Amino acid sequence: MSEPTNAIPGFYWHESLNVETYDIRHPVAMEGTPIAGDVAFYRALAEDAGGPVLELACGTGRVAIALAEAGFAVTGLDRSEPMLALAREKIVAAEPAVTTRLQLVHCDMAAFTLKR
Repeated sequence: MSEPTNAIPGFYWHESLNVETYDIRHPVAMEGTPIAGDVAFYRALAEDAGGPVLELACGTGRVAIALAEAGFAVTGLDRSEPMLALAREKIVAAEPAVTTRLQLVHCDMAAFTLKR
């Protein structure tokens, strides 16, 4: 997938400093941070829906992996292959069942088809 012409070159589309340091800068949603409780929030939504989860712009998989670990079937979409590569590295370290519950898809969320 090519980089959009209006994007900052290399910000998410190449092995850039942003991609390489993303998880270091956003390790968890700590209490008192702007996104504190986000995983719990999305888990509650998934429980209410009772079905599979689609996460757009899943990035390095912080939320998607947590939801898969909680037992949900999750499909994560992202346009940045380097971000998805980091997510795949984390999945390898996760419990084996996570790999069967989590599918990562490299595509543009503005136009995609999952055929399900």
